[in-house]
Amino acid sequence: MIVNMLCNDNSFSRVLSSLIDDYRILLSRIPHHKVEHCFREANKCADAMAKRS
Repeated sequence: MIVNMLCNDNSFSRVLSSLIDDYRILLSRIPHHKVEHCFREANKCADAMAKRS
């Protein structure tokens, strides 16, 4: 859902729209960025760090 919010121009929620807009601005400053979903099983390192915190 977050990936869809960041990648599409549609606003899904008025509550989140300003936050999503801020993220889009920050992402635009990163050259060659790519936002996509990654399943937990494919990203074991990040999953392990999230479980430890």
